[in-house]
Amino acid sequence: MQAVVAYTFATLDFVQTFPEEVRLMWGAPFGLPKVLFFAVRYSVLVNDVFCGLAGGFPTEYADKDCLGAWKRSAMTSVFIVVAAEAILFHRAYAFSGKRTGILVYIVAQFIAIHAAAFILMLKFFESSKFTKWDVSNIRICLQTQGSVTLLAGVFASFLASITVAMSIMVYAAIYEHREFNTRSPLLVTFYRDGIFYFISLAAFASVNIVIIWIAPAGYKFLLTQ
Repeated sequence: MQAVVAYTFATLDFVQTFPEEVRLMWGAPFGLPKVLFFAVRYSVLVNDVFCGLAGGFPTEYADKDCLGAWKRSAMTSVFIVVAAEAILFHRAYAFSGKRTGILVYIVAQFIAIHAAAFILMLKFFESSKFTKWDVSNIRICLQTQGSVTLLAGVFASFLASITVAMSIMVYAAIYEHREFNTRSPLLVTFYRDGIFYFISLAAFASVNIVIIWIAPAGYKFLLTQ
């Protein structure tokens, strides 16, 4: 049911915004922002399919196939978050005045944090175990084991990453763009969207960290997706 709701929402959003995508993005100059935009936008649809296949469609999954399906779902989820963070980092770099020093720092930090998150995720896969749960003749892959420390580390890495990117944007707002804040609607929109994304992802990461540590065994992975 969760996968059906997610895919319905993503499809509805895609259909509603597709005319704007054609108008604003198809003819835009080719570059990193355009690549990241399309990567995030279309990988959401792919991820929802993987989530559905991993969660609850009639199937004869063996235990190892449950893990394989879950890996595909988890890795596409991570890809979406990392690509979305790359957009935020690119925006922070642009707002900083495209300083070389900021670029070097951003790239180094982005690689270091996400390499660490990827390693933690792989180790979490190794610690995961699944069972098959039959509900109304539907066989569901149910995760029964996984290192909460490793998974909390993944979310903590994402939280640290976006906090740094947002800090750079706030610094630029205070010291680089003070005189433009009220005169540039585009700049205001960029900051508004960046802050909204930061608050959303930071809230989900923080809630996941808390739930992973304190929730009963059957609910530790409730909001990971």
